[in-house]
Amino acid sequence: MLVENNNSEKNYTDKVVDIYPIQLANRFKRWCVAFIDNLMGYFFVFAGVRLFSIGENAELGLLIGLVLYIALQLYFMKTYRQTLGKYWLNIRVLDYSTNQPVSFGKYVVREILDFILHLTGLILISVIVVFVSRERRSLTDAIMSTIVVKTL
Repeated sequence: MLVENNNSEKNYTDKVVDIYPIQLANRFKRWCVAFIDNLMGYFFVFAGVRLFSIGENAELGLLIGLVLYIALQLYFMKTYRQTLGKYWLNIRVLDYSTNQPVSFGKYVVREILDFILHLTGLILISVIVVFVSRERRSLTDAIMSTIVVKTL
């Protein structure tokens, strides 16, 4: 009797997912990452104002702190494909269709989109989407076709 091997019909991506199962990032960890990244931004801006302000002119210090924070985040995005908060809490962003790490350019655009959602107040919609989505994807994830998972 001939027995058909069901695994032979799977494509390469399915086989990789079977070997290395993808675990979705915890909603609380995602919130902690956002908190850490924002707290680090405020810390850098505050430190820049305290260390680099000249007299009553705080704008220079604010600008230096902001540039240092952005440089640090870009370094982590380029090197590890994670922000500092994601690196510390062991979660990462993958392409939704390929389950591979996103490119540096796509990651930067994703973070800029997230920042714009914060500035406009639409981040609340993104948070609600994370909590109602079965795959825990935010509005940013849906727009950029990404998914946030635990790092193995």
